[in-house]
Amino acid sequence: MKKLFARLAEPRKLVVVNSALLVFILALNYFFQAFCVPTTWAAITIAICFLNSALAPLLLETRYKYVSSFIAGISFLLFLYTVVFLGELGHSFGILMILFGIGLGVLVPYFFMAQILWKNLLKTTNSGVKSAFVLGMGCAFTMAFLGTKNYREAVKDIREFQASNYTELNQTFMTEKILGMHFKYHTKYYPYDGWRPPLHEPLLVIGLWSNDLQDPLPVDLKTRVRLYRQFFPDKPVQLNCSCALKGRNAYKKASLFAPHLEHR
Repeated sequence: MKKLFARLAEPRKLVVVNSALLVFILALNYFFQAFCVPTTWAAITIAICFLNSALAPLLLETRYKYVSSFIAGISFLLFLYTVVFLGELGHSFGILMILFGIGLGVLVPYFFMAQILWKNLLKTTNSGVKSAFVLGMGCAFTMAFLGTKNYREAVKDIREFQASNYTELNQTFMTEKILGMHFKYHTKYYPYDGWRPPLHEPLLVIGLWSNDLQDPLPVDLKTRVRLYRQFFPDKPVQLNCSCALKGRNAYKKASLFAPHLEHR
């Protein structure tokens, strides 16, 4: 077993292992949709982080090692975010979920987090690599902090929206996300979150975590869709997205969106 681990730790072999694990969790997500389709900025970030996570064992031996370590700092928090987001899924299915099926995917972020820490902080003696890694983490933390701040400001806007009897809304990036919760933007594993919301906005989720997971706009889905259509008429309420195979047809035929489809 020790020899096996030693062989797998070789840079080229580890690239193969990393790539296989990333393909594995992407395939699982395609079928089971623990995470819905990321918004544009999130998709770009994930693509860069996944590519770096796959190739890092080789990149750390090249002149690009500092860039790789910087991205690794961001990637570490990305995988940590994944662990926290899937926490409810783990609590719901317990040890059986971890041992079988989609549950195997829950272990993958831990593998990458451990590998990232080991190669960029614990094992290396290169201070530049360590600094680049910490800087990457700092940038990711700053982004999360600003997102949380933006969310709390949006919550105030939503409260004023309620006080106006839903007639006046400060239309911002985050108020659009809050209004679109549960039917357009998901905030947890989909069976627990409204009607198959197809988009994943990490800044919305992080903001929600900072607000004790309380939805600042406690209205039913039909009202939510109507208000979203009213205040964001240029944005679709239903998307032609690649939802999980299970439930895709139900999403496309949902009566919830029927009154608004002519405005798409």
